[in-house]
Amino acid sequence: MDIGAWFAPGPVLRNEPYNSRAQVRKFEQYLRENRGYQCLYACIEQTRDEYRQMFDCSLYDHCRAKYKADGVFMDTFDKIARPWNRSTASK
Repeated sequence: MDIGAWFAPGPVLRNEPYNSRAQVRKFEQYLRENRGYQCLYACIEQTRDEYRQMFDCSLYDHCRAKYKADGVFMDTFDKIARPWNRSTASK
């Protein structure tokens, strides 16, 4: 199932404080805990370790190593992670 939210949250409409990053992180945690995943067409708020919990990267890592992609092509995490999340956890 693919769910999209396309409207302003209630607190925003009521002019109340709202932390969108915290809410996205909460949703990402729910997905990881329930074997869900986030579509990767938008930025994520996860750390690298959290991303790798959500997605099994073993085949991806194997192919990157086999074809010597490190240092040549960006890792998928680096393409979608916010700049402040990229250095928070190692591979």
